[in-house]
Amino acid sequence: MQIKLNKTFYFFLAFFIAFLYWVLDAFAISRLHQSSWIEELFFQTPHSVPLLKCLIAVVLFLTTLVPLFIKPKASKTSLLEFGALEKLSTLLFASLATKFNILKTQESFEKLLHLEASIVLLYTQDHISLYNENLFIKTSFHSKDIFPFRANTYEKSDVEAMVVRCFTEKTPLTQEKIFFNDTPMSIFHFLLQEEETKKTIGALMLVSKDASFIQRHTSLIKKYLPMLTFALLLSLKKEQLEKQLTDYAEESKSRDEHLNLLNYESINEHLFYEFKRHKRYKTELTLMLLEINMFENLSKVFPEEAIVTLKKEFVHVIHKSIRDVDILGKWSHNRFAIVLPNNTFKAGVGLANKLQKIIETAKFLPIGKISCSYGITSLSPKDTLGSFKARAENALTKANLHGGNAIEVSLQNNELDNNTL
Repeated sequence: MQIKLNKTFYFFLAFFIAFLYWVLDAFAISRLHQSSWIEELFFQTPHSVPLLKCLIAVVLFLTTLVPLFIKPKASKTSLLEFGALEKLSTLLFASLATKFNILKTQESFEKLLHLEASIVLLYTQDHISLYNENLFIKTSFHSKDIFPFRANTYEKSDVEAMVVRCFTEKTPLTQEKIFFNDTPMSIFHFLLQEEETKKTIGALMLVSKDASFIQRHTSLIKKYLPMLTFALLLSLKKEQLEKQLTDYAEESKSRDEHLNLLNYESINEHLFYEFKRHKRYKTELTLMLLEINMFENLSKVFPEEAIVTLKKEFVHVIHKSIRDVDILGKWSHNRFAIVLPNNTFKAGVGLANKLQKIIETAKFLPIGKISCSYGITSLSPKDTLGSFKARAENALTKANLHGGNAIEVSLQNNELDNNTL
C-alpha cells in the first residue's frame, strides 16, 4: 500500500511540474511578444516552438519520476549481520543438532565477536551445568556442575558468583567487569529462553576485553540466542532419546553385562513364576526394592567409572547377605529388586535391617559411605502381579520421602500399611 501511494504521489508531482512549466512558459512568451496568453498556450502564434516546449515538459516529467527507479542501498551493517547469522545457522543445523555442532558454532561465534571466551550454561530447578569447555572455564570454575542452594567447601570465584546470582535473579541481560590474569574484562550474561513458553533453559555468557564492541553487536547476539536455544533443545532431546533407547536395550537383555545381574525382564519372569506358584500352592512371596540415596546427585559429581564401580560393590555386598534361593536383579536404572520366595514381609524387614547395618559401615571407594531406602511388600491372595509390584514401588517412594535410609512396608491389608520401620 505504501509503495502504491509513493508511485501515485510522484506521478501527480511530475504532471503538476510539467503543467506548471507549460503555463508559465506561455505566460512569459506572451508578455515578451505582447501576444495573447491563450494563443501562446496552444501554439497559435508564428514564433511558437512546440517541439522544444514538449521536449522540455517531458524531460521535467521524467526527471521528477527518477526516485522511483532508484533502489535504496542495503545497510552494510545489516548485510554483515545477515551473513554472520547465515554462517552460524549453517554450522548449528548442518545435521540434526548435536553437541559437536553447537560447540563448533560457539568457536565460530567467539572468533566473529573477538571474544576471550563464551560459556554455555544449562539450568535445571536447582542445578547449573557447563555445556562447553575452554581455558577460561577451566580457570574460573571449580566444577562443571554448580549447586546454587548448597553450602560449598570452597570459595567461589567472581565468575561463579556471577553465574549463581544470574541464575537466582533471572535477569535477561547483565554486564559485569572482572579481572582475568590481571587483565580487565567484561562479562555479558544473556538468558536462553524458549520463544513460545518463555521458559529459561540456560544462559550464554560472553567474555570480552572490548565491551563497546559487544554493545554495538547486541542486535546480532539477540538474533543468535533463539537459534542457540532451539539447537540446545534439539540436542538435549536427542541425547534423552538415545539414553532411553540404550536403557531399553539394556533392560531388554536377560542380564546387565556391566553388573552381571538379572535385568527387569528376567526379574519379571521370576515374579510371574512365583505368582503362579502362590496361586496354586498358597506359598509366601515377598518383594523388596532398594535404591541408593542421592544417586542422581552422585552421578553428576563422580565420573561414570566411579558410579559403575559403586554399583558393582553394592551388588557384591547384597549377594553376600541373601540366601541362595533369593533372586537379586536390576529393577531400573538406579533401583534393585530382591525376590524372597517362601518368605513373609517380616523376613524382608529382617533382611532390610541387616543390609542397613552392613551398608552403613561399608566404605565404597572412591565415593565413600552411602545409604539406601527399602520398600517391602508381600503377596496377598487378592493381588494381581501388577498391584503387587506397584505396592512395592509405592513403599520405596514413601521410604525416600522420609529422607532416605528408611524401611517402608506396604501390605494389601492395612495391618502395616504406610508404617515406617
